[in-house]
Formats: sequence, C-alpha cells, structure tokens
Amino acid sequence: LTEQIPLNHVPKNFYAQSHSLQLLRKEYLQEHKPIPQSENHFLKCGTISKKRRFMRILVLDASPKKVSDTMRATSMFVKGIEDLNQGDVIEVVKLINCEIKPCLGCLQCWKNMDGKCIQEDDQNTLLEKYVKADIIIFSFPLYCYSMPSTLTAFFDRTIPLVKKSMSIENEGVRHDSLVDFSKKRSVVLCGCGFPQFEDNFIGLKCQLNM
Repeated sequence: LTEQIPLNHVPKNFYAQSHSLQLLRKEYLQEHKPIPQSENHFLKCGTISKKRRFMRILVLDASPKKVSDTMRATSMFVKGIEDLNQGDVIEVVKLINCEIKPCLGCLQCWKNMDGKCIQEDDQNTLLEKYVKADIIIFSFPLYCYSMPSTLTAFFDRTIPLVKKSMSIENEGVRHDSLVDFSKKRSVVLCGCGFPQFEDNFIGLKCQLNM
C-alpha cells in the first residue's frame, strides 16, 4: 500500500456496513466502459485487456494515529480487494500526513469554476484523486459521535467541486456539481469502542445524510 473526499457530493449509498465489494464491482462493470489504452500509466499491470475493466480505489485513512485499530480492519478489507480483483489500482492516503488548511470561506473557487482551491496545500491533489476514483473507502474512528477533525477539514475544502447554483433533488436542495458523482461508490469503515451500535452512529449518519 502507498500513503496518500465532500459533503454535498458524497454518494447517496455512502454508508455500507456490510456491502460486498463483489457487488460494488458488479455494479461498476454494468455502468462503465473499459479504461482506454492511453491510460496505461494508471495501472499496476503493463497492458490492459479489452475485456477486463479495472477500477481505481481510493482509501482515505482519517485516523490521527500512526497505527489504528480501524485501519487494521481496513487493511484486511483492502487485502481482500487486492486478492479478488488483481489489476485494480488501490491507493491509501493518510490524511494526518497531509497539509489541509482551514477553509477561508472566500468562495473564490466558485468564481474560478476550475475545481480547485486557491490555497496552496495538499487539498487540490486530494481532490484530483477523489475525482478519478471509482470507489472511495473512508476509514476512521468515531470521534464525539462524528468524524476526526482531519476528515472534517477535508470535507470543508471540497466546495470547489460544486457550483454556486442549486437544484431541488429528492425533496431537498443541493449545489449543482462540477463532477459526475452518480456512478461512484463509497464504503465507510468506522470503529467505535462503545458496546451498543445503532445509537453511536446516529450523528454520523445525519452528518453524511445517509
């Protein structure tokens, strides 16, 4: 694994307690076309079979610890993906090692409409990785019935991926997107030390609108 996500554009099926990667891959293959030969440099293998469709999978490790219990579980999950789908490109990003400054609220990104933030740190690189990924796996421990500040900071800085304009969608109002997120799939792996389950994640589910 190598070391390496936006509230308004998190896919609706973002939360998956036990969603099989095989099912995610099946859905992906039904909706996507093969990656063109010109994109060989994204793949681990040297050549691309016209019949084989590869996925780009981005794992965002938002634990502040160097080695976390949640990431131990996530590593096993990722290993299963590698064993099952050899050739898929998997990248793991540890957010605590990235420089993500607080959002300035300047909304200059809405003026530029280029999908980038004007601040010079690691966020724009992370946004590029997120946009290219087919499946995003979010791994983090539950902090105060929510997510760690590293992931919150990332979400705050994803405004460049949406427009200022809004539309009514599913009885709610959302910003129009600059990127097509409709075919992306996401998985959340969140660890918690409390014995009861449902009540612990109510706040997180509401925050992610799941």
